[in-house]
Amino acid sequence: GVLFCCNNATHSFNYNTRAAPFRCLLEFSGFSKDCFVMTPELHQAFILLQQGQPQAALTILLNLPSLLAPDPNVRLMRGIAQSLIGDKESAVLTYQELLRDFPNHPAALINMGADLFTLSRLDEALKTLSAAKIATPDIPMVDLNLGNAHKALGQLDEALKCYDAALSLNQNYSEAWSNRGDVLCQLGRVSDAINDYKEAIRLNPANHEALHNLGLTYFEAKRFEEGLDLVNQALALKPDFAIAYNSLGIGLVRTKRIDAGIAAYQRTISLAPHLADPYFNLAETFAEQRLFHEAIKLYELAVARSDNPTSKIGALLHTKMKICDWSDYESLTQQLLNGLMTSNCAISPFTILGLPSSAALQKHAAINFSAKVYPVDPKALLKPLQPPQHDKAQIRVGYLSSDFYAHATAYL
Repeated sequence: GVLFCCNNATHSFNYNTRAAPFRCLLEFSGFSKDCFVMTPELHQAFILLQQGQPQAALTILLNLPSLLAPDPNVRLMRGIAQSLIGDKESAVLTYQELLRDFPNHPAALINMGADLFTLSRLDEALKTLSAAKIATPDIPMVDLNLGNAHKALGQLDEALKCYDAALSLNQNYSEAWSNRGDVLCQLGRVSDAINDYKEAIRLNPANHEALHNLGLTYFEAKRFEEGLDLVNQALALKPDFAIAYNSLGIGLVRTKRIDAGIAAYQRTISLAPHLADPYFNLAETFAEQRLFHEAIKLYELAVARSDNPTSKIGALLHTKMKICDWSDYESLTQQLLNGLMTSNCAISPFTILGLPSSAALQKHAAINFSAKVYPVDPKALLKPLQPPQHDKAQIRVGYLSSDFYAHATAYL
């Protein structure tokens, strides 16, 4: 087959209250020539698609004689062209029309699953890609796509099985190693994730996504200089890699190179102004510098761009309280509490201590935050706990309070 396009999807994990995105390759497009009549017009459209001119190809495909229009490969090419120009909704409709007449058309299933993924219609994507797996059980990219869909739905164990299946079909599949590393990292298996990223890079030294993700993993292990070197390698391979600049900013800020970190976040925004994370990270940086008014404006921009803004609303509300800015307090509070009740968002419990929330909700927030920020290594549970050793005897004092709401301490 002829491969036409790749779609990228961005995923995030929280790192020290900042979101550091992961990327994963999602989709391949196939093209078959069964029962296909290659007219001069179709040949020209085919060449235009190969040359990266989908709009010109689509113009030809939409003006074909009615006799050719129903051909499955013509419709496949039309869907691919629509997808490449960014009209994913029309592409999905084209593939659905094709699949009504040819229910097991592999390339249509694979491409429709990819476009549904891009449209965040994840359950539909998973169903479509599962059908693609049945139609094409021996294509590793299908397992990769399925893994990515499961990962986006938070089904990490299922995603891991899919990446394992892809690698059983092709041990040299760099993207599968890289994406499996993403899942292992989210599961807290950092050393295994590092090994997977290294294998992905060994197989394909130009895999900028694996370089970037390995760099982020080193950040999590507090190996910042090594991580920064890898992120810079990724940027050397792909200078317009927007989220890598965001990650660069994280590493620079964490190593106290504040001005350079701010510049990296601003570069991300210039390349991808629709992303929420760089606005949020820049807001966090300004808040740490006690530039609260500037931080609030950036938090608001991050909230407006976020699909799941709960944690960002919490940071915005907390920062506004620091300067006694009570505008939109009731609205923001309700949005925050609604988000906490309906999601597993990892937000610092301290953010909601001063809010009118129930003890059960505060516990829910604390459990989510602990699980996200301090993942438990199952192997550690098998080891006996050792009390810390100190040169001098110390008295350790702790306290437990059920509620700080309406206390002066909470506001201070």
